[in-house]
Amino acid sequence: MGYIQGAGEIQKEKEVEKALRKKMEKTAEEKCRQYLSKFTQCVDEKRFFRTMRCRKQSKEHEKCLHQYNNDTVFEKMKKEYMGQEQGK
Repeated sequence: MGYIQGAGEIQKEKEVEKALRKKMEKTAEEKCRQYLSKFTQCVDEKRFFRTMRCRKQSKEHEKCLHQYNNDTVFEKMKKEYMGQEQGK
């Protein structure tokens, strides 16, 4: 019984982590939407050598995403979630 209960807890933890990562990605997308728009506009305007000509906008978008979507942010979200769960 203990083994099955332990496996259930591991499964729940994986599901929570997956949900937290999804929430983190969504937050990053929302906060970085302006950079994505700039990149998209650049790509639409440039017909040739889009990759090279829009590198600045691409880097800005990536930098913004990384600011909100990284292991440090994930661990912070996880600690906040665990604190909320313990408070219940």
